[in-house]
Amino acid sequence: EEAHGISIQTIDRICSLPYLNDIGSDPYWGYTGVNPYEYVYNGAKKNIEVSDRFGKDHNIWIQCFGVPRGMEEEIVQATEAAYDAGARTILGWGFYGSISNDYAAQDPVMVYNKWNIAMERIWNIERDRILEENREKYRK
Repeated sequence: EEAHGISIQTIDRICSLPYLNDIGSDPYWGYTGVNPYEYVYNGAKKNIEVSDRFGKDHNIWIQCFGVPRGMEEEIVQATEAAYDAGARTILGWGFYGSISNDYAAQDPVMVYNKWNIAMERIWNIERDRILEENREKYRK
């Protein structure tokens, strides 16, 4: 139930614990026809807002397991949604499309490739932001 365990619905209570430094969530959209950008953006935004309110770091997990063949591009959309929501610690579960698990992606190699593309895309966005800040700072 939403009232039990750790979930995006309960992180307010969990973040108040003084010995937690970092709060992560996994807004997994499940490849069920839900818009991955919207779902992950909203989940990441809530995680970051709550983490900020309690002075905690955050991390957001992107679903790289159980991916049906042909839906791998959703990994790129979800990763950019997390970044656009403000996440700067973005992780993928699991490694290489969870190839060694019974919940592996149908095409783990394609999932791994899309994860690499997603990370390259957000790194390039971040690199451009840093370069522009430096340009503004030093070009006067």
